[in-house]
Amino acid sequence: MKRNRKTIFGLLLILCLMLPLFVRNTKADNGPKPSITIRVKNAPAEYYIALSGGGGHDRYKEDKISRLKKENPGEKEHQAIDKIFSLGIHITPVGKSCYRSGGTTYRFGYMVPKTFDVVIVSLDGEVYRSNTVTKERYNAVFEYDVSTGEIHEIIKESRMLYVSGAIGCYLLTLICEGLLLIAFGFAAKKKNWIHFLIANTVTQILLNVFLVNNITEGMTSGFAMLCFLFIEFVIFILEAVYYKITLRRKDEDKEGEKARELTTMYALAANFTSFLVGSMIYTKLWIEIFNVSY
Repeated sequence: MKRNRKTIFGLLLILCLMLPLFVRNTKADNGPKPSITIRVKNAPAEYYIALSGGGGHDRYKEDKISRLKKENPGEKEHQAIDKIFSLGIHITPVGKSCYRSGGTTYRFGYMVPKTFDVVIVSLDGEVYRSNTVTKERYNAVFEYDVSTGEIHEIIKESRMLYVSGAIGCYLLTLICEGLLLIAFGFAAKKKNWIHFLIANTVTQILLNVFLVNNITEGMTSGFAMLCFLFIEFVIFILEAVYYKITLRRKDEDKEGEKARELTTMYALAANFTSFLVGSMIYTKLWIEIFNVSY
């Protein structure tokens, strides 16, 4: 009875410590949003920058102009603002549709166009346009050379990103499931830790091989999550069977079959915890690497 209380207390403590990882503000339009980041070089001294193409929401145009003029008083500034908005720039209902120069990097988010060109208007009234491009990544980063008009997307090294994400997920899984191994009373025997490492290493390899071969570019997030749930269910079955055969509690001879039944409970708790951790990491990887859409 005393050991059961310790187990329950340990589980509650772990869940309390993990709660901040999963608490999110709920909004009507929640979830990741596509974005376009422009890195500018060889630009004029002072200018305004925006995207052109893909339609937009013109009903927000006057409000965007009014706000931008309030933020940037001055005759030259207002003339440049009027000019860039007259060039058919892409206007979004949320976030900035046009930036005043400041630094070299500008991020456009929420309902960004897939095919576009970059427009720059200097305070002297000069207009600069880039070539028209089509973004490949959900969160795309472009480099724009104003002097030549050339623009190209900077594609991240997907393999290194995925490997680093997978390693991070593996380590977090070991930490979370290791704490549960202690809470369930299986940590007293050294052999349990060996079996714990074997099970998690094999299943993480299985998980990543499955995801790489089944999560494809353009897949919707809902279907991607179904794939993730499927492989997690398979992993739960495999680990439950493996732990049933291998894990032993120190006092198993006294507790009999009740101690053996805890292995299935542990497998369920461990996989549920690792699922929560993994879903956060792999969702990011799906967006960055597989270009999964929302």
